[in-house]
Amino acid sequence: MSGPASDSDAKIGVIHELTLQKTLPEEWDLTTLGKICLKPQYGWTTKANHEKGRLKLLRTTDITSGVINWDTVPYCTDEPEDIKKYLVDSGDILISRAGSVGVSFCNQKTRTRCICIILN
Repeated sequence: MSGPASDSDAKIGVIHELTLQKTLPEEWDLTTLGKICLKPQYGWTTKANHEKGRLKLLRTTDITSGVINWDTVPYCTDEPEDIKKYLVDSGDILISRAGSVGVSFCNQKTRTRCICIILN
């Protein structure tokens, strides 16, 4: 069923938000990604190359443990024309839309020679 959310859906959302607010540390703020994201975008799509390459290809399977083992992240078979558009920066929040949907990771390192496909 599409269309606007029902009143009961809205009430459930409010209850869920209040529950989350009670469980968050006092110094945290409850918000939505839409309010804090500057420019959400999909990642680059290409096949993985496990042999060699210039750019790493970060996948859902690479972030599911919460830590990235860069030694096992494959390279891109093809590279996008605008590489800068897809580079993963410090503070970027990556969210999986395929495979294990909803898996997320916040990159704490500086910009890496890595592009992300997990959002596709």
